Amino acid sequence: MNKIWGHNITEFQIRFDATQTQNEGPRRLKNLYFIYLIELRAISKVLPFFERQSYLLYTGNKTQDLKTKELLLDILRDAKDFPLHFDENSLFAGDKKQADRLKVRSLAIWIL
Repeated sequence: MNKIWGHNITEFQIRFDATQTQNEGPRRLKNLYFIYLIELRAISKVLPFFERQSYLLYTGNKTQDLKTKELLLDILRDAKDFPLHFDENSLFAGDKKQADRLKVRSLAIWIL
């Protein structure tokens, strides 16, 4: 059976439509977007590490190494330029005890 990649409205509705998910779908979409923003922020923060002259990629082909690194940097720069980044400082602001508990819970969720 050949699998075809593309839009699948039926699957989208099954997973995210409020009427088909007992109103869970919109919450799922919000969580998915939240995770996307967190990952985008993490990707943007690693840019300085990969921009270092001393950081090299090894594919076995020097020309390919340079091209691969430039493509990686292009992706990381695009992520950094995204205007609506997640701001981890505002998430963990406020009461220190509550912020620390939130950090621990967030980490536990990521590990699971």
